[in-house]
Amino acid sequence: MVEENNRKKARTQFQALLHDALIRKYAIIPSASQFADDFNLNATGTSTVSRETTRNWINGSAFPKVDHLMVLCEWLSLSVDSIFQCGNQA
Repeated sequence: MVEENNRKKARTQFQALLHDALIRKYAIIPSASQFADDFNLNATGTSTVSRETTRNWINGSAFPKVDHLMVLCEWLSLSVDSIFQCGNQA
C-alpha cells in the first residue's frame, strides 16, 4: 500500500513537472503526436516511444522507463531529484 502511494505521488509529481517543462518549451502542452515526434528526435541511445506512451506521460497515467526519463530530464531540463522528492515527505 505504501509503495503504491509512493508510485502515485511520483507519477503526479512527474506529471506536474512535465507540464511545466512542456509549457516552457512549447508555450502550451503539445499534442501527444508532436511530443512523441520531438522526443524520438532527441532520444539517442534509447528506444523510441509511441504517441500513446507520451499521452500517458502527459495524463499522469504512466511513468517513463529510466532511459526515457533520462532523455526527458536532459532535453527538458527536468530534475530527477524533484520528481522523486515527494516519496521522501511524510
